[in-house]
Amino acid sequence: MSVPGEAPQLEPRACAQCRKQFTVPATSTATQCADCQLGAAQQFAGPANYANQADKQNRGRAKMQLFGGLALMVVGVAITAGTYSHAQAEGGSYYVSVGPIVAGLVMTIRGLINMG
Repeated sequence: MSVPGEAPQLEPRACAQCRKQFTVPATSTATQCADCQLGAAQQFAGPANYANQADKQNRGRAKMQLFGGLALMVVGVAITAGTYSHAQAEGGSYYVSVGPIVAGLVMTIRGLINMG
């Protein structure tokens, strides 16, 4: 037992994880060196941090799908409308851009689902 004002007695210990020698007060219950304790704290805090980052990345991808799909649909409708108005004025045939419209619709729906 230590007397107030007196330095506590230190005892050497081996880290349970890395086997590195470290010293602690005799009354301490520490079983890991400071490096391993810091690593364990980072590992404990890590998955939640990674989950937040992954969630942000997924939402970013979902937004890109959503707006990319909308843009693709607008391009498809613009091509269809442009060729239709030209065919109506000049005569002839026009293109119905089914591919970009359907692909844009699918991307938009996937973006909305992934935003959830």
